[in-house]
Amino acid sequence: MHGTRVRTVDLIWFALNTTNGQLSAIGLILGAICVVAWLRSNRSEATPNVDQIHQIRQFVVGHFAAYVARGLAAEGAQPSAVGVADDRAWQKVFIQHLRLNNELYAFREDVALEIFRESIDAAVAGRMARVTTTGSGEV
Repeated sequence: MHGTRVRTVDLIWFALNTTNGQLSAIGLILGAICVVAWLRSNRSEATPNVDQIHQIRQFVVGHFAAYVARGLAAEGAQPSAVGVADDRAWQKVFIQHLRLNNELYAFREDVALEIFRESIDAAVAGRMARVTTTGSGEV
């Protein structure tokens, strides 16, 4: 126990009273600040603006809703039974499809999944209802 106190005191003395210690402490502090700033800048760059959110929503209610509707229609599901918004497997498939899209792949997944949860069920049910009313195989 006594040895630990001496080491801590020695380290504090080294950091405060020697040039190398002061430079090391300054370097560690600046390094930590740089890492935090870099992480925050990457997060803000990946946050979509209003136009990009609209593009993601169009992707969800357009391409991806048609994809899901075709799959559910092939399984014989009813439009009233659509419930893919909270299905983790469909969310993973959505993220994979989003990554394939050249313009939308770099955005934060949590924002994209929020848009997915808000919009997908109604879009898929609407596409499936059109198929059942028209009788065509096109979704």
